[in-house]
Amino acid sequence: MNYVVVGEDRFLVHKEVEKIKKLTNQGNELSTSFYDLQQQSIVEMIDDANMPSFLAGTKVIIAVNPLFLTANGKLEDAHTELLLQYLEHPNPDTAILFVLYQPLDQRKSIVKTMKKLCDFHLIKDVNANDFRTQVLHDCKQNQLKMSDRVKEELLLRLPLDYENWAQQIEKLKNYPGEITMEVLKSLVAKPLFGTQDQDALLFTNAILAKDMNQVFSMWHDLCITYKEPYSLIGLIASQFRFLYQVKRLQEKHYLTKDIASYLNTKEYRVTKTMEILRKYQLMDILEILNLLSQLDLKIKSGMIDAKNGFELFLLQATRRNRVWNR
Repeated sequence: MNYVVVGEDRFLVHKEVEKIKKLTNQGNELSTSFYDLQQQSIVEMIDDANMPSFLAGTKVIIAVNPLFLTANGKLEDAHTELLLQYLEHPNPDTAILFVLYQPLDQRKSIVKTMKKLCDFHLIKDVNANDFRTQVLHDCKQNQLKMSDRVKEELLLRLPLDYENWAQQIEKLKNYPGEITMEVLKSLVAKPLFGTQDQDALLFTNAILAKDMNQVFSMWHDLCITYKEPYSLIGLIASQFRFLYQVKRLQEKHYLTKDIASYLNTKEYRVTKTMEILRKYQLMDILEILNLLSQLDLKIKSGMIDAKNGFELFLLQATRRNRVWNR
């Protein structure tokens, strides 16, 4: 049997892959090969799959990044034919696990065909309640000394990402003594542009709503997370480009799931973005992008300091007397 494991949380995907490997193993010897299909040829992988294993048990091939299953990826026709021929008549002593960290393009014919030939495992987004329970359990198990208030702040600072949490808890475990609020803020940065994109959406919405108080409050948090202000321009510009793309696809009557697939993102993010876009027109977004473009040019030409320039941009964008073009 061959498998396709799809999910954006790498921790959960790896957990599922290990579970499949154990089922495939069934107590026998296990030989494992790894292929990155962004770097290595599908032909090389299939040749390996057809080769007999030197061990008595099943050979497992982990093939990561099969981007030909996404909206923006493509496989040569000859390679597509070769892959499907193999999947129709696979080596019974080999199991291929295709591992994809991006959304599937359900419209693609190769995806539809592979669904008939492989066992698909679609990993759901991380459940917020389950994630909270796990974090609190890990804190208790590792005897981390922190107040309930600090724990709540920790949860606010964590994206719904088990892999990221595994990295963060290592820092917390190595801190001697009680973890105070000040210590927590120095060890765990607030992910304003993290996995969920929740705070990024809040920030872009605050700019469009011309909410100066909220914008500058979030800006000060950004300064803590990103020491180099210039890097923020690209990050924020990418958020507004995303708003623009979603708005254009909405106007073309794309469904939410189709927009998510086309832009390689989660439906949740598209849904939240569409809620913001109800209040604004394309010109609102284009004006912000134009201001950011002018700022980028001034910084590169040495006309203005990055930090001061960005604060000036925020002031211009959130002026109460500014009326967006319609």
